[in-house]
Amino acid sequence: MDHAIRIADGLEVSPAMAELERCADHWFALCPETRQIPLVGAGDSRLMEAQLPATWGLIDEVHRIARLRFGGVGRIIHARIGKLRPGGQVPPHRDGRDGVIERRYQIALQSEAGAELTVAGSAIRLRLGEAWWLDVSQLHSVRNNSRADRIVALFDTRI
Repeated sequence: MDHAIRIADGLEVSPAMAELERCADHWFALCPETRQIPLVGAGDSRLMEAQLPATWGLIDEVHRIARLRFGGVGRIIHARIGKLRPGGQVPPHRDGRDGVIERRYQIALQSEAGAELTVAGSAIRLRLGEAWWLDVSQLHSVRNNSRADRIVALFDTRI
């Protein structure tokens, strides 16, 4: 089984990026090189839907594509926008229970050459407007050796 599968490309991300520009004060630091905007709150409630309608539209579109590709992919239990600064890294780690019960999807909103995601030993460069399913129960990490922030919308579903 592949641990990372591209499920869409050519998604229009510029409206979402414009929204994020207007919400610059909503980012908070996880560590010096990473920032995030949480999009799901208590009881799986959708946060910032009024401020980020295009961003939520992208997430909904990729969720729809995933349902067509994989069947019942379940409900969204977690979503956020993540930003990794140039030179930053997210060290190797595992998330979730497994790639069947809990699924992770990432949408590349900004990603330049030098930004790389590694899942189960395979390196991937998410290109602008691509969406990927990732088995994050496998060891995975991110490095941003580009000159620009790497920005992704990501969400998890549980069957």
